[in-house]
Amino acid sequence: MVTECSSCRKQKAPKMMTECELCESPVCKDCVQYLDQAAFAFRLNLPPELLKTRYCPSCHAEKVEPELAAYDEILERARQAFFFFKTQRKPVPILRKAKDVFRVDHCADRDETILRLAFAAAAVGFNAIVEGEVFCTKIRNEGYEKSDWQGTGIGALVDTERLERQDRRG
Repeated sequence: MVTECSSCRKQKAPKMMTECELCESPVCKDCVQYLDQAAFAFRLNLPPELLKTRYCPSCHAEKVEPELAAYDEILERARQAFFFFKTQRKPVPILRKAKDVFRVDHCADRDETILRLAFAAAAVGFNAIVEGEVFCTKIRNEGYEKSDWQGTGIGALVDTERLERQDRRG
């Protein structure tokens, strides 16, 4: 029994074929596109079509690539976001502030916690986290110890020009 690949149209043996998990069309192992679940590591509530691992090239181009591009753009904005701790003494030039507090739990380290908070803020259009708190809990399991990081903060849109002028003045 020989099956035809829906992408390259070559005849292949069944053991050389797999199936697109989205459209269920046969795809040869040379054409199949894989999606690592770590590709959307910071994003919560993924749509069902992004929970699959194997895609044909057309489904990958139509469904996955636009979402990956949007995710990468939000992640880049999160890396550029400002983070102000609750202990900040200088006034922050806030243009708009979120009503809800962002919270992240179970992070590996302090930097990941801050980046996840910034990602949550960037995903809804903010460029900063204000009143941020990051704290660590030690978890002991007999002779093994690990850290569990949590963080909270409020998303805000900060006037970057005014903030830079404040920084230059000292």
